[in-house]
Amino acid sequence: MPSVEELNQQAEQGVKYAKALANLRGVIDPLRTQHTELQAKFSPYESYLERFEQPEQLQQVLELKEGLIGWGNDPQTGEPYPEVGKGVQFLQTNHRDHLDYITAEALGLPTVDPDTGRTMPRIDFVLESMATVEDPKELAQTKAKVGRIFGLVEPSAVAPQWQPTEEELAVVRPELQDTYRKLPYEEREELKLASPDYINRTLEREKFTQQLQQEKEQNDARVQQEAQQREQYVNQQAQQAATEYVTTQLNQALTTFHEAVVQQCNFIKPLDVANLPTGITPEQATQMNQQIASSNKAEAAQITGLIVSLFNPQTKAYVLPLLKEIGAVDDKLLTQLDAAASAFGNNARNYGNLTYRQRLTANGSYQPSADVTTMSNEASRALKSMIGYANQIKGKLMEKRSQFFELTAQQHNSTLNGSAQVRPPLNGTGYNPTTAAATGTPPLGKMTREEITRLYG
Repeated sequence: MPSVEELNQQAEQGVKYAKALANLRGVIDPLRTQHTELQAKFSPYESYLERFEQPEQLQQVLELKEGLIGWGNDPQTGEPYPEVGKGVQFLQTNHRDHLDYITAEALGLPTVDPDTGRTMPRIDFVLESMATVEDPKELAQTKAKVGRIFGLVEPSAVAPQWQPTEEELAVVRPELQDTYRKLPYEEREELKLASPDYINRTLEREKFTQQLQQEKEQNDARVQQEAQQREQYVNQQAQQAATEYVTTQLNQALTTFHEAVVQQCNFIKPLDVANLPTGITPEQATQMNQQIASSNKAEAAQITGLIVSLFNPQTKAYVLPLLKEIGAVDDKLLTQLDAAASAFGNNARNYGNLTYRQRLTANGSYQPSADVTTMSNEASRALKSMIGYANQIKGKLMEKRSQFFELTAQQHNSTLNGSAQVRPPLNGTGYNPTTAAATGTPPLGKMTREEITRLYG
């Protein structure tokens, strides 16, 4: 089939059916392009069409995935943490048997203790976490509950711990007496029946063992303290990385937005150097064009500043009532803008935080996981929505500014102290026929102060 241009030429020449084919070709070409794009876009999903006969089936899969592999923010620290509550609740309601098997399998798999860095089964981590409860009442209840589950019997009394007698200490060397005093009563009763040499050798081994145990506890405490300090440092750096990422993305978007505002704020047109008004020299035109450009940029700065102020809670309270009053912002647009800003802040901050953490543990090149990449995509989408809403506000503000210049051009408020004023033309000379009629002809060029006073008072 010939092209649309060829068919239009044939239609002008009177070729039969050429006009109809040209109209048909004009409709088919866009549809063919759309069909090609849609086919390329959705062909990877054709193999899944039979598995999901209804959109609700695919929606359930996506909700389960997002419920199990999602991220939330700690309300106290603001740190991102894996949020699995929705997915677990879905399994509890619809697939309880699967949830029980998942729990059993997960408890047997290894995990890493965040405080010590040890690799241990999850069931051991759970039991140790239960043993470190700080509340004494809660700890006692936990121990009692564990004792009932495992069939343990709580001791009804504490074994007696009498102090050793002087006769017992007499056979012990002075540097080992303190070790002897700390022995349990049963061990002292057994040990005092032995020879003095055996008693002292045994106490030497016990003292050495206690020293080793003490050094091990001190070393474990130091390792734990270092791990905590490192975790605090990582948290601090991750938060800083998150803030830098949010700031960088927002600054780039606002810079692009401001540059677009500057290009669009051409309220005052510059003088055409090739066609200057009468009485204006090229030097004066250059100076006036600089003033015009500066004035336009000042208007762009004011518009950008007003819109950016909506993103800052400290300045928002001052500009929002005025913007609502002039009709530049309504409640619906404000709600959408706040939602987009919140989505951008949360996703961008979590993305910056998690990418910093994952780079620390990555060997070689780093590739973000799918859930982290989703955060980046959501942040970009929310940021684009923010700029879109900002453009809507910008359009209304520019419209209001154009109306201001239009009213100024129509000589509104042109009376000052009862004297009629006129808007000067571009050549810099004002002419009022009511006061300059006696002169016969309008003045040419620049006027002196005496001429201005004589003509206009």
